[in-house]
Amino acid sequence: SQQTKRVEGRGDHIRHLGESAHLLTDAGLIVITTVSHMDDSEAQMLKTLNEPNDIIIINIGDSEFLDFSIDLQIDNSLSQSSQLQTIRKLLYKKEVLQDALY
Repeated sequence: SQQTKRVEGRGDHIRHLGESAHLLTDAGLIVITTVSHMDDSEAQMLKTLNEPNDIIIINIGDSEFLDFSIDLQIDNSLSQSSQLQTIRKLLYKKEVLQDALY
C-alpha cells in the first residue's frame, strides 16, 4: 500500500542520513539536520549508525519519543532566538562548540 511504501521510504531516508552522518563525523565535521516526527526507533537507528561518534538529539515542540533519551527538549512557544540560544548553550556544555565561536 501507499502507507507501507512511505514508511519504507522514511526508513531508507533515516538509514542514509545515519550513514552520511557517520562518514562526515568520522572526518571531524559537525552534521546538523532536521527530521520531522522522529520516534524512538529512528533516533536509535541514527545513534547506532553514527557510532562510535556522538549524536545529539534536540526536540522542538511536541515529542514523539517514549523511551529514547533526548539531549534537549525545547518549548515551541519560545522565540526562535531563545531556541537558538538554548541550543548554543547545550553545544558549548557538550564541548561541540568552543568559546571563540560564542
